[in-house]
Amino acid sequence: MTDVASSFSGSIPEYYDTHMGPAIFEPYAADLAQRLAAGIAGPVLETACGTGILTRRLRAHLEAGTRLVATDLSAAMLDYARTRLADLPGVEWREADAAHLPFSSSSFAAVVCQLGLMFVPDKAAAMREARRVARFRHRGGHSGTGARRRRPSLPGEQPGDRGRRASGAQSRSGIGHGS
Repeated sequence: MTDVASSFSGSIPEYYDTHMGPAIFEPYAADLAQRLAAGIAGPVLETACGTGILTRRLRAHLEAGTRLVATDLSAAMLDYARTRLADLPGVEWREADAAHLPFSSSSFAAVVCQLGLMFVPDKAAAMREARRVARFRHRGGHSGTGARRRRPSLPGEQPGDRGRRASGAQSRSGIGHGS
């Protein structure tokens, strides 16, 4: 996993945050945080938090006392997020591999990953780990991957552009898949 982590170092975190963040990640983060926070009671784990775009939105939507743990495999991305969001209270920053989470089973009410799952080499292991640490067997357990049935509009997108992409589908497990 070191190869994946090292590829997100140098100027990559800043590039993600200043260029890709506003154009691509921010609309999804706003939507996902709002949907996830509605009805969550308990701690939340974010995997592959990157530069903290979703983390900031989650903290703003979750109740003040809700535990929020933001993880990333890349120390550089995590350091960038921690520094950039230093004034954001109530976030625990942890370096962790989404496919090998260092948390006890059923320790989170929700596990969320905005768009980072695409970078995990063993996606099945990451999904198993998300299921293991989340309280899925209890009413109210959730997982979100940033997918939605209708995605938010992106800057510069024309009204007819949405129809060219297939909309996401919801699996029986409640984990979203798709665009």
